[in-house]
Amino acid sequence: MITVLDTAEGMAAVLAAPEQHRPDVLRRMLAPVAGMYRYVPGEPDPVAMHTMGFGFPLDRRIDESREALAQLVVR
Repeated sequence: MITVLDTAEGMAAVLAAPEQHRPDVLRRMLAPVAGMYRYVPGEPDPVAMHTMGFGFPLDRRIDESREALAQLVVR
Protein backbone atom coordinates (compact mmCIF):
# COMPACT_ATOMS: atom_id res chain seq x y z
CA MET A 1 0.00 0.00 0.00
CA ILE A 2 1.20 3.52 -0.79
CA THR A 3 0.02 6.42 1.34
CA VAL A 4 0.16 9.88 -0.18
CA LEU A 5 -0.11 12.87 2.13
CA ASP A 6 -1.64 16.01 0.67
CA THR A 7 0.54 18.62 2.34
CA ALA A 8 -0.41 21.65 0.22
CA GLU A 9 -2.89 22.92 2.82
CA GLY A 10 -0.39 22.33 5.62
CA MET A 11 2.41 24.13 3.79
CA ALA A 12 0.09 27.06 3.09
CA ALA A 13 -0.72 27.18 6.82
CA VAL A 14 2.98 27.19 7.69
CA LEU A 15 3.63 30.04 5.27
CA ALA A 16 0.61 32.00 6.54
CA ALA A 17 1.58 31.69 10.21
CA PRO A 18 3.60 34.37 11.99
CA GLU A 19 7.31 33.52 11.84
CA GLN A 20 7.56 32.52 15.51
CA HIS A 21 4.72 29.97 15.06
CA ARG A 22 5.90 28.39 11.78
CA PRO A 23 8.03 25.65 13.41
CA ASP A 24 5.07 24.43 15.51
CA VAL A 25 2.69 24.53 12.53
CA LEU A 26 5.27 22.58 10.51
CA ARG A 27 5.63 19.98 13.29
CA ARG A 28 1.86 19.42 13.25
CA MET A 29 1.89 19.09 9.47
CA LEU A 30 4.74 16.56 9.56
CA ALA A 31 3.35 14.50 12.47
CA PRO A 32 1.96 11.76 10.16
CA VAL A 33 5.46 11.02 8.79
CA ALA A 34 7.25 10.92 12.16
CA GLY A 35 7.85 7.16 11.89
CA MET A 36 9.73 7.70 8.65
CA TYR A 37 12.77 8.90 10.60
CA ARG A 38 13.03 5.94 12.98
CA TYR A 39 16.48 5.14 11.58
CA VAL A 40 17.79 8.43 13.02
CA PRO A 41 19.08 7.97 16.58
CA GLY A 42 16.97 9.60 19.28
CA GLU A 43 13.90 11.67 18.60
CA PRO A 44 14.63 13.68 15.45
CA ASP A 45 13.00 17.09 15.25
CA PRO A 46 10.87 17.24 12.09
CA VAL A 47 11.70 20.94 11.70
CA ALA A 48 15.42 20.13 11.73
CA MET A 49 14.86 17.35 9.19
CA HIS A 50 12.88 19.81 7.04
CA THR A 51 15.66 22.40 7.08
CA MET A 52 18.44 19.83 6.52
CA GLY A 53 16.65 18.45 3.47
CA PHE A 54 14.78 20.12 0.69
CA GLY A 55 12.33 22.07 2.87
CA PHE A 56 11.47 25.69 2.27
CA PRO A 57 12.95 28.32 4.60
CA LEU A 58 10.76 29.30 7.55
CA ASP A 59 12.34 32.71 8.17
CA ARG A 60 12.79 34.25 4.72
CA ARG A 61 11.64 34.14 1.09
CA ILE A 62 8.06 33.52 2.20
CA ASP A 63 6.46 35.17 -0.84
CA GLU A 64 8.70 33.12 -3.13
CA SER A 65 7.77 29.95 -1.25
CA ARG A 66 4.06 30.79 -1.57
CA GLU A 67 4.47 31.31 -5.31
CA ALA A 68 6.32 28.01 -5.62
CA LEU A 69 3.60 26.22 -3.66
CA ALA A 70 0.96 27.70 -5.94
CA GLN A 71 2.85 26.29 -8.92
CA LEU A 72 2.94 22.83 -7.34
CA VAL A 73 -0.72 22.65 -6.32
CA VAL A 74 -2.87 20.68 -8.74
CA ARG A 75 -6.49 21.71 -8.74
